[in-house]
Amino acid sequence: MDKDKLRTKENLGESKVAVFNELDRLQEVVVWGEPSCEALLGQLLPLKESLFFSRYNVAEARIEHARMQAMIETHGVKVLRFKDIYADMLMQSSLPAGAPQDVAELSARIKERGWELYRLYETDIHEEEKFGREIVNPEEVLSNVQNLIDSDVAKYGVGKAIRLNYELSLAQEKPIANIIFARDQSNALGDKIVMSNMRWGIRKPEVAIYRSIYEYLGFGENLVDVTEGTFEGGDAMIVDGICYIGVGARTSMEAVEEVARKIGEGLNDNGISIVAVVNEKHAKESAMYKSPTDEHMSVMHLDTFWGPLATGLSLGLSSEIDKRKIFVLKNNSRGVEKTEVCNFGDFLRLRNETELLAILPEEQESYASNFLNMGNGTIISPLEKNIRVKEMIEKNGVVKVESPNISQLVGGYGAVHCMTASIKRG
Repeated sequence: MDKDKLRTKENLGESKVAVFNELDRLQEVVVWGEPSCEALLGQLLPLKESLFFSRYNVAEARIEHARMQAMIETHGVKVLRFKDIYADMLMQSSLPAGAPQDVAELSARIKERGWELYRLYETDIHEEEKFGREIVNPEEVLSNVQNLIDSDVAKYGVGKAIRLNYELSLAQEKPIANIIFARDQSNALGDKIVMSNMRWGIRKPEVAIYRSIYEYLGFGENLVDVTEGTFEGGDAMIVDGICYIGVGARTSMEAVEEVARKIGEGLNDNGISIVAVVNEKHAKESAMYKSPTDEHMSVMHLDTFWGPLATGLSLGLSSEIDKRKIFVLKNNSRGVEKTEVCNFGDFLRLRNETELLAILPEEQESYASNFLNMGNGTIISPLEKNIRVKEMIEKNGVVKVESPNISQLVGGYGAVHCMTASIKRG
């Protein structure tokens, strides 16, 4: 890899963390990179374990991810591919004991792990199939292992391909199948990067990987850890002076209070207030459940049901927006004070007469609100099939819609906003 293209301590230069408004022009963004065998193994877990929406074709998803990245880059945005950087990092240490020694052993062990997972969860998988989930054929799924490994070898070389696939598919109890959702592990708020504390076990190892990469790139002093409750990056964004943080199925109020204590003063100094956007029912249920419900998954993060298009204009699912309560958080000598104001919909209407373009439930389920705002009058929306939404947005004459049509990638239960973590806007 060309070291001049990496953000290292030596060449960081003037590039700092700066995300003070989701509507500012996007300059630098993190993506993971194309999924591989770790996502393939995720197809052999029940959906309540993988956290996928549906099983998807990983080979096609790789093509879609490259297309999405290329579309972002056409807007002059610098893209940091964390998978590529992680591959470089792994090669700086010796091969772990027990890791595969060659490609043939890697392929055999990933297939073996796939069968182990399928047999372990076979009963749960068949239970899901009774309720209309897709029937999974482990032989068919695992027949793709060698092709994916070959693709990684072609891109990274043998050594890096072995190390990457070992770390992501074999080194943990479960495959790190959701690592492509680069928004969730961290979120740049102001000049800090808040590292997540994930709700479900399968996703927890992702945070340490992302943290190690940020540190490698020289962002260590910008990192802020969440240790109280749970926090996921898809629940937070700053828009026109307000840092909105969703509370519900994935992020807890305890975590929001910790974020307010740790970065609230810095945000306030920049004219930004913190508000919690709370689904009280989901917040209570999440703490009790051993696995997420379909209802929880559908609106798991703030960016799954709402997003800003331009100043005074946003897009979202009104039924979820109107049921969420707004609490304003303020630091004082006694800690963090929370004041309930109104519901989210009324809050938006009261702020600068914000207009909400309402989407239908089926459009929200098709990730219409999970778009990336480029900050230049364009959004990148995941699916071309949301024609009504595209026409509704462009009718306003303020925002243009582009789409990479990532129909396989969304099977992982996330779309363009989930797969991108903004580092610099301005």
